[in-house]
Amino acid sequence: MTDHDVTDGNGILPCFDPLPPARPVPDYAGKTRLHERLLASVSCAASELDESWRIIGSDGRRICPPRDGDGKILCGFGVALLMAELRVTMGGEEPLLAVQEGTGKIWRRVVGNKGRMYWRPIAGVDSEYGIPASEHMGDLDTFTRYCLQTVPKATLILGVRYAHIGIARRYDGLLSQTDLVLDTSPDFGRCWALDLPDVEWDPFRAGRYEREAAKILDGDAAVKMLARIIAAPVAQPYPHGFAVLAGQGGDGKGRTIDAIAAMYGELANPFSLAALLGVARSSFTTNDQATSGLLTGLLAYDSDAVNPGQGLIENLKKASAGESLSMRLLQQNVVSSPVTAFMLLATNHTITLPSTPEWKRRIWQVPFRRGNTDEAIRDWSRYLGDGSDPDDGIYDALIAGTMSFAFLEPDPVTANNLIDGLSEGGRMILDAVMQSGPQDADGMPIDPRVPVNSEDIASVGRRERSEQYAVMGLQTKNSRNIYGDKKPCQVITIRDRNKFTPFARLWQEENRECLEEEAAERSKADGLAAQIRRRLYDVTPPPADVPGIPGQVGLLKSVEGFDATLLIAPADAWHGKGLAVKWQDPASRVRQPLATADPAMIPGVYGLLPDRHVIILDIDAAKHGGIDGIDTLAAIPGLTVGDLVTMVMRSPHGLHLVYRMPADWIGRVKAATHVHGAQIDLRTGERSYVVGPGSRIVVDGSVVEYPGVVALPPIVRDEDGDGGCRRLPMLPPALARWIMQDKSVFDAPTSSAAADGRRPYHVPVPADDGHVPIPPMMPGATHDVLRDTALRIAGRAAHRGYDRQWLDGEMDRLRAAVPAGHDPRDTDACIASAVDKAYSGR
Repeated sequence: MTDHDVTDGNGILPCFDPLPPARPVPDYAGKTRLHERLLASVSCAASELDESWRIIGSDGRRICPPRDGDGKILCGFGVALLMAELRVTMGGEEPLLAVQEGTGKIWRRVVGNKGRMYWRPIAGVDSEYGIPASEHMGDLDTFTRYCLQTVPKATLILGVRYAHIGIARRYDGLLSQTDLVLDTSPDFGRCWALDLPDVEWDPFRAGRYEREAAKILDGDAAVKMLARIIAAPVAQPYPHGFAVLAGQGGDGKGRTIDAIAAMYGELANPFSLAALLGVARSSFTTNDQATSGLLTGLLAYDSDAVNPGQGLIENLKKASAGESLSMRLLQQNVVSSPVTAFMLLATNHTITLPSTPEWKRRIWQVPFRRGNTDEAIRDWSRYLGDGSDPDDGIYDALIAGTMSFAFLEPDPVTANNLIDGLSEGGRMILDAVMQSGPQDADGMPIDPRVPVNSEDIASVGRRERSEQYAVMGLQTKNSRNIYGDKKPCQVITIRDRNKFTPFARLWQEENRECLEEEAAERSKADGLAAQIRRRLYDVTPPPADVPGIPGQVGLLKSVEGFDATLLIAPADAWHGKGLAVKWQDPASRVRQPLATADPAMIPGVYGLLPDRHVIILDIDAAKHGGIDGIDTLAAIPGLTVGDLVTMVMRSPHGLHLVYRMPADWIGRVKAATHVHGAQIDLRTGERSYVVGPGSRIVVDGSVVEYPGVVALPPIVRDEDGDGGCRRLPMLPPALARWIMQDKSVFDAPTSSAAADGRRPYHVPVPADDGHVPIPPMMPGATHDVLRDTALRIAGRAAHRGYDRQWLDGEMDRLRAAVPAGHDPRDTDACIASAVDKAYSGR
């Protein structure tokens, strides 16, 4: 706050006015008579000839300590100065002490550079006035607050006051906001934290700042974020966070901080982040002394900060949330005070703080553009100025930031774009993540899941992994490995996509040639996918002599090499696609060989169980806008449209492609879902079924139709040209190679097989293990039995690798056993919870 009656630009002018008379202080618990006596007896020099003074106050008075009747000094110089400044404040003159509106924080009026007056927050009266603990002066903070409560003018508004408008941070209990204060308001004439009477709040200056900042910062969001950071100490609605100016060395970060600190003057304090984090500890008090800048300013800055993700980050958490920190100064009592400063850091390091929600609202990042020229940095420095001229660009930035807060704009989304913190182990992790799962149009992995025990990153140590996860915005969690063996495990996923993006761009740049080749392959695959869709989707089922299910069964019988079993059961045994009867047993009454089945006796729905020589590829549609099975087929290396000339059946949401199985696969291939994580499932010989073509099932009360056969193999003529038949083709080599690359599709060999060199494989659903016993459930005592049985069913399916048809069938049996009066919502909830726990590893 400027007052030319107090300073002459070079120092404080002497003042020999007497101190105002002492005023009564309200009584409160803990008040001592000594404090009131000192307040009443402190005095000041009456002229230049009076040499009894010991210390100069911020208003120019020469303060004389109180003495007793024998002339003995009753207190130290610090206490005398405090009492004198309280007398001035309580006596109706320009306040020298104030209490912050809404918080009770004590502020002091001090002289800054070139005689400019500032209001500055203090951590405590003892530390501010240098009162040693040995004086045993009691609770001077409380005494000071009660004195200031008697002075209406001694209430300070935390904000910035321009020539004709103010931006104030208002506190109302837990709620806070940023308000505009017009010059017609009574509050405009009160004490303000930052007073700029010679600066006009001109919105056009914000536009000038944005144009200049765009030349040196990385993106529009960074431009807006820097403006908010510059205004944050006086305009953000709540104590919150810390800012990081991130970039390479020599790109203008330090000069930006210098300009900001010059504008804030005495409100800005340098501090050492390394000392706060305990990284640069030289003595046992170093850490406590490092908090001084955080407790006695509105801006604390470190222009060469260490990586904020190391050391005692608990101190960083407290400081970034405005919580209390302790400050220990030599020979003084330890002070515990709330942090008032907003922290501003400049670093060339990648931040390794965890990518977790608790840090999301604490860290404000401004990425400087990589490769800024010396000329651009000099222009930026000249534009910002040193805060001495009201037209300096640093005031443009302050105006832009205060406008953003006053108009309630949200925080821009920015991220540290430094990739220098990526180690060799980090590059291995990045490579694994970028190649895990499908990618979006920008080349970003959509839902990567890299097992932490993956061979690709096995050589990366645990400590290095944890650091690199934080650098790139990754995390680990329990989830199903949908791109591998489908089992629950610890996988690496993306936690913060914004933080991960610069590293994804780096990977794309380093692999540009390979990516271009893949893009060409994708373009080719897109054309192939269009051909496949036209061939298999944009057609009607071939006509049959007999319509409906009999006609469809007739088409199935017409294909030589397609051997299958029909699963024919009463309509009430079907629950959607699930068959709630025992069909795995070869002696089951619901099984009828396709060759001998009477089509006329088949009801409206039936199952088609391929024999052990047949494999069916279930091609599903995309989920949630992802890649569908046709896209995956088209991208398989070496696949052609001719490879899909086989028997094809249409399902409500995709296609069923039918082939003969390679001889060495028989008995080895599981019924699998999401091969390679794609929308392609396998239905293999005697292990799983599909709903038969022409069937009509009921799902959630709606009838769903299976249209039927849409393509058949071509007729192969005899050698003499007479007659011929439709013969089911062998699984094409390209498809076979692709399936074999997913190791989870094949059963593991038994130990006896290894002994004699053979490779037989386990069958996942033995005939004697077809059902889970379901205990009786009594009305009113159903929930616990229902829950436990559902857990047993789901647990067996997950542990033994049973297919989804078995799981659905068992759960349908469980539903049928639940008493009729039980709430069906509870039944569904128990089953869903059991499946979730079994397959998520929880």
